[in-house]
Amino acid sequence: MRILIADDEPANLLILERYLSSCGTCTLAADGKQAVDLFSQALEEASPFNLVCLDIVMPVFDGVVALTKMRSLEAWHNVPPGQESTIFMVTSIDTAETMLRAFLQGGCTDYLNKPITREAMIKKLQQHGLIP
Repeated sequence: MRILIADDEPANLLILERYLSSCGTCTLAADGKQAVDLFSQALEEASPFNLVCLDIVMPVFDGVVALTKMRSLEAWHNVPPGQESTIFMVTSIDTAETMLRAFLQGGCTDYLNKPITREAMIKKLQQHGLIP
């Protein structure tokens, strides 16, 4: 599995990488624009990310902007319905408005609140069929 993790906090990047590295190859991004650029490059190379973990509060592009751009890139590349990347929003901002914006405006797959445990991440991966 190819995994993209985007968070502006280095400690959060390392924690998520530690949780996910046993599931696949992790690529790290320090802001939303870098994440979108890496996502675009992967689509161009016909090797898309299976899983993307996006922090909502990041510099340059916030997580919802990055998410919206990623979904637009998938549409532009004619990714068939049901074959899009699984995109989890990862945040400490636990408000209904934030969640609605991520789901309705951006089209995220699911949502994880920080602090994230390895068990919570594994459960989400199983729920979405990414691991057995």
